[in-house]
Amino acid sequence: MIEIRERGYMCPTDYSIARDKIRERIISLQLPPGSVISEAQLMEELGLGRTPIREALKLLEAENLV
Repeated sequence: MIEIRERGYMCPTDYSIARDKIRERIISLQLPPGSVISEAQLMEELGLGRTPIREALKLLEAENLV
């Protein structure tokens, strides 16, 4: 999802950035099927808070990726 910010610039949301990066890890098998996904580890690696990570995981769950 993309947000429109001041002056009309389009900026990706934190959770869409997280979703894309986590999806990339799943598709490239850096996160193989059946592996445990640690919110804390993703928070640290992606430099994001718990809420965007959880939102990203919900979106990926809806896509049957997690």
